[in-house]
Amino acid sequence: MNLVLGLVWRNPDGSHTEEAWQYLGTATVDDAVAGACIDGVAGEFGRVFVGVGSVIALDDHDGWNTRRVDGATAHPRPAGLVAAEPVSPRLEPIEDGAWWRFVCAVGTGTLGGVQLRRCLSTDVDVAHGAADIVGEAVAHQMTLYDVTPTATLAMGALLDHVAPPVGETLAAWLDVIAEQSADSVEGSDGDLRSTFLAEGMPEWLVDDLVARAAVSIAGAKGCRASFMLPLFDGLEARARLGPATVALRRSLRGIGGGH
Repeated sequence: MNLVLGLVWRNPDGSHTEEAWQYLGTATVDDAVAGACIDGVAGEFGRVFVGVGSVIALDDHDGWNTRRVDGATAHPRPAGLVAAEPVSPRLEPIEDGAWWRFVCAVGTGTLGGVQLRRCLSTDVDVAHGAADIVGEAVAHQMTLYDVTPTATLAMGALLDHVAPPVGETLAAWLDVIAEQSADSVEGSDGDLRSTFLAEGMPEWLVDDLVARAAVSIAGAKGCRASFMLPLFDGLEARARLGPATVALRRSLRGIGGGH
């Protein structure tokens, strides 16, 4: 049973939002709701998980990621359910991120925040799997997202706190982000549209491609700014960064006149 559940949250400003999360291969709706509650605990980030607002078959989901809702419409989380993440230290770049404001490759930015937190799990298998998932979520198929600059900073901060195999995976994904940030081609919407048409893209698809490219260009700019923060100065000095990340930083220092 493949379901999309709308998880409802009360935000710090008192508003409520519903986020679409996928639950694939669940035996029953109750199993999916239990999974939603577990993910709700993992993804609070300054909010309160209220419950499940909607249950939709994956094939019937029309692609929405997040929407404002009336919190009273949510079904409360099941009583007595024990749902908790493995104990892990608090890391400010993760915990203080406004993940719900972003989107990633597979849904809302909160998924990225959840997986970043799981990189700190004391279970190395859980942490290693989370590192790969977060990379796919924020740098999927040569595309950067509005969440990627914030995730880049959090991924860098994690390098000093995770097991070696987890750190190697995160550093490899940072290299992917660095390469995409370096290769990002600037251009107006009109220029992008002309480029896509010249490449033979169908007219009906071009507007969507232009919108995605514009988001990726903005994401690349934000990532370049993240890579130049003092956190990455220390990581480079301690040889924690991959070659593509180091190359991008050196290139940016050259463009900016050094520091």
